[in-house]
Amino acid sequence: MKRWIVRLGIGVCVLVTFVGVAGADASYDVRIIDRDSWVELQTTEDWTLALIGEQGTLCLWVDPTLETFRSEGGFEFLICYDDVALNVVSIERGPDLDPDWEHFEADVLPGGRIRLVGVADTSGAPHPPESAFDIAGCIAELTFEEVTPGNLENDCRSLTFCTFACDENLISNRTRDTVFIPASGHVPGPGYDSAACVGASGGVVAGIDYSPGLMCFAEPPNDRGDLNLNGIQYEIGDAILFENMILYGRAAFDPDWSAKQFENSDANCDTLTMTLVDYTYIWNVISSARLPCDDNPTPPAADGPPVSLDDSLWADTQTVNLGDTFTVDLSLTNVDTLSAVAFRLTYNPALISPVDSLYPDSARHVYPELYRGQSDVTARAIEVAPGVLHCLVYGYLLGDSGIVYPGEGPFLGIEFEVVSESGGGVSPIAFALDPDFANMHNTMVDRHAAIWKRPVLIDGRVTVNGVCECPSQGDMDDNGVLDASDLNALIDVVFFNSADITDPDCPVSRADVTGDGHADEVDLNAMIEHLFFNGVGPMDPCL
Repeated sequence: MKRWIVRLGIGVCVLVTFVGVAGADASYDVRIIDRDSWVELQTTEDWTLALIGEQGTLCLWVDPTLETFRSEGGFEFLICYDDVALNVVSIERGPDLDPDWEHFEADVLPGGRIRLVGVADTSGAPHPPESAFDIAGCIAELTFEEVTPGNLENDCRSLTFCTFACDENLISNRTRDTVFIPASGHVPGPGYDSAACVGASGGVVAGIDYSPGLMCFAEPPNDRGDLNLNGIQYEIGDAILFENMILYGRAAFDPDWSAKQFENSDANCDTLTMTLVDYTYIWNVISSARLPCDDNPTPPAADGPPVSLDDSLWADTQTVNLGDTFTVDLSLTNVDTLSAVAFRLTYNPALISPVDSLYPDSARHVYPELYRGQSDVTARAIEVAPGVLHCLVYGYLLGDSGIVYPGEGPFLGIEFEVVSESGGGVSPIAFALDPDFANMHNTMVDRHAAIWKRPVLIDGRVTVNGVCECPSQGDMDDNGVLDASDLNALIDVVFFNSADITDPDCPVSRADVTGDGHADEVDLNAMIEHLFFNGVGPMDPCL
């Protein structure tokens, strides 16, 4: 199915009045036609269709009808359009206007008008070759878009040749002694008199039949497997866009057409959209391992993948220090061979962060020995927001290839670094769901894109050891030295009920010299042994 649809017929959506009758001896047909399909034209009437929110390009087409007039020296056209509904994006020299034409000018004028002027030979040397004076085909490309996307849904706006003066909408011959003006199909402005223009001077011929064009906008087709909305189902472009949707989420969708893209994502006809099994199904169709589904949707027994108690997906648990770079391993227990695994991880971005140099699209640390030397396995992890990773592991060659996974162990490592500069803490490495993609993340699909399930999810954690700034136990005055003043303060705590000193960020009070959770005679004896008899020092509060 083509995105651009050519329809031949000026009667549709044209709200203007065309005057004049085409003469049997008209010298030119000048039309506004669809740029991409002009070779299919059989008549002089046309429109072009664009998707809402996108752009459409039309051609100004010149067709000499009599060979005796195949030697043109210049033209000037005035095109009127609805500037309330349409924006002019660009006007370019057409592919069929000889590059040796020395002058081409396009001006967008107030009031929804476009003036096009071309001159083959501006009288300066050197002169264009003889072949340059013959024009035929698309001499200008006009690209439009909606002023407000969606306002022209399934609607059209006309582009007409409007003539207000004798020097508009004309073609001159090479020697400029004959000028052809409109004979039919144009829209004359107030006061325009074709007969007066012909009679004004010799060499003026009413010899051009004009045909207007239409710029129309419509919704894209509902074709399952066509996520990029180009009219072609189950192609590599759809698979790549689907992959980006898994990894980037809403950011990968067309903001105007996300609902259509969701609808078309049901590639396997199970009525569920944006699932990992849809993604692998598209790859299977591309590799000829599966056929496109028959467009007879069969709702599944459940609204999502069943939880498989035989399969587990877990993140490891480890302890790291400030400044460390480390790898979080993701492991899987599974008895089948797989084609894809997708999951969403969350972590504490104040403590740890994925290594910046590996973003945004670099493959992660895959363990190739677990894939029996298979080289077409790809792993991607994208930080879609601070503290959130979207991950995907898949094989490009699906069908009977898939990911040959032997059953148990780490299959992906994601490199992190500690970003906290002083404080420690615990960061979860937790599996989470995105409500927009509830049936996408934390799921797995077998190599035939047939068995879709959700493994048991086991979260991990990373403990970061922080910098301890607690004073030494027994240092009651916090001057960094253990001496008699500290001993006296300790005696007051133990025997005279003086208040102990507790630092909120430290695990034990200062009077608890031994670290047993109590400030008593044991602590007092330990302090005396240390100060006067070279005994063991107080406990390190940071251990």
